[in-house]
Amino acid sequence: MFKISIFDGDGHAALIKQAGFDSVMIGWRDADRKEKLLKARNAGLYIENIHAVAKNAESIWSDNLDGKYYMKCLINSIDDCREYNIPTMVVHLNNGSMPPLLNNIGIERLKRIAEKAEQENINVALENTCATDCIRYVFDNVSSKKFGFCYDSGHHNLYAPDRDLLEEYGDRLMAMHLNDNFGVDDLHLMPFDGNIDWKKVTQQFKSIRYNGTIALEISKHGIYKDWLPEKFFEVAFDRAKAILDMMNEGVSP
Repeated sequence: MFKISIFDGDGHAALIKQAGFDSVMIGWRDADRKEKLLKARNAGLYIENIHAVAKNAESIWSDNLDGKYYMKCLINSIDDCREYNIPTMVVHLNNGSMPPLLNNIGIERLKRIAEKAEQENINVALENTCATDCIRYVFDNVSSKKFGFCYDSGHHNLYAPDRDLLEEYGDRLMAMHLNDNFGVDDLHLMPFDGNIDWKKVTQQFKSIRYNGTIALEISKHGIYKDWLPEKFFEVAFDRAKAILDMMNEGVSP
């Protein structure tokens, strides 16, 4: 049975639960991350995953101290997942709009991260960013069942709109970030407020027989900045339900 999740950027666990959500995702770069985690659990929400720090993510491919530090951050976050009983960590392989230079330095670091993930039984979901082919490069060079895919619909629309990423990587799908934009900026809009073809996206999910969590990674900024939090989460839940209805359309019970 599908569950519905949302990224909790401001610690609004009680309102998220009240709106109908089953679980949350938490940014592990935030200083108040453990407070958000406690609030979520006290509200009866499941922690779907954490998003590891993304700043300087491209440094993992560089032979410098930044790359070593970023690798250490990811390894420490795996320890946190084990400590707080969180099954999955979402990771960027780069940040910004420039693809990194893929090389063996990054692969060797990612092998160490995979080894740690296997030791602690934590999933590491690699998110599609501007460097979509990074994911295939890592899957081809790092052999680990704990490495999988995080599908971000907004990044898909921005960086690889003509590719079926769910067909390419759907067999290793471990997490999702559903959000909308107009193919220009990473706006993190609610589904149906941008130009993404959600019928096409849900058909792609159906084609891989996805039956996991419907997870929104949206931001209460821009056109929503003056909304009350209650309204924001209520409308967000309705949008997630609409996605779920589209995915269930024509599917026999």
